[in-house]
Amino acid sequence: MSDFDWSQVRECLLDPKQWMYVICVFCVSLVSGGISAFGPLIISGFGLDPFQSILYNMIPGGIHIVTNIIAAYLVTITKRKMPVLLGVTCFPLAAAAALYALPRGDEYRSQLLAVYFILQIFQPVTPVLFSWTFANTAGHTKKTTTTGMLFVGLCVGNIVGPQLYLADEAPRYQTGLIGNLIVLCILFGLIIIQALYLSLLNRRNAKKRKAMGKTGPNVDYSLESSSKWASMKAQQRENAEEGGGDEDHNANAFEDMTDLQNVDFVYSL
Repeated sequence: MSDFDWSQVRECLLDPKQWMYVICVFCVSLVSGGISAFGPLIISGFGLDPFQSILYNMIPGGIHIVTNIIAAYLVTITKRKMPVLLGVTCFPLAAAAALYALPRGDEYRSQLLAVYFILQIFQPVTPVLFSWTFANTAGHTKKTTTTGMLFVGLCVGNIVGPQLYLADEAPRYQTGLIGNLIVLCILFGLIIIQALYLSLLNRRNAKKRKAMGKTGPNVDYSLESSSKWASMKAQQRENAEEGGGDEDHNANAFEDMTDLQNVDFVYSL
C-alpha cells in the first residue's frame, strides 16, 4: 500500500487540469441538481396538470439509461472521451437555450416538452467526465486528492443548482434556465481547452522520451482489449530486439509516480 504523499497533494492542487475537471463537474452538477429538484415544476409550467407532470417526469429516467449506454458504447468504439463529451454536451446546451427562448403556452407545449427531454441528455456527462479524469491522473495520493476535489465540486454544484430556481419567477424560472445555459457554455469550452492542454502535455512527454532515447511512439491502450495489450507487448519485445529502445516505455508502471512525473504517461483524449 502506498504512503500518503503530501508532495502529490501539492501537485494536485497546483495542476491546472485537475481544477478544470473540478469546474466541469461543478457545471454539470449544477444543471443536474436544479433539473432533478425542479423538473416537475418546470414541466407543470408548460400548462400540464399535476398528474401529467408526474407522468411526463418519468421519461427522463429512460432517457438517462439509454444515453448512458450509448455514450459508453461510443467511448469504447472511438477510444476517445473528449469527442463523446463534446457531442453529448451539445444537446443540453442547445436545449437550455431553446427552453429559455421559447414562450410558454398551450400551443408551445409539444415543443417545450421535446426541448426539456433533450435537456436530460446532460446525464451521461458525469460518468464519462469522471472516467476521463482518472484516466489522466496517476499517483495514489494524487488520485485520492482528486477524488475529494471532484466530490466537493459535485456537492457544491448540487447545492447551488436548486437555489437558482426562484419561487417568484414561476413558471419560467429565468434565473435557473440562464444559470444552466451559462454553465453548459463553460463546460463546452473547458472540454475543448482541456483536450488542447492534454495534447500539449503528450507532446511534452514525447520530446522528453525522445531525449532519453525512446524513439518509438507510446500509445494509450487504456480502452483496448487484452488482445491489444498482448500485441503491444510483442511489438515492444520486437523493437527491443531491433534496438528500438521501446522496451522501457512501461518501466515506471508500478512506481507511485504522478502523471506529471512519469514521462511515459500518455494522456487520454
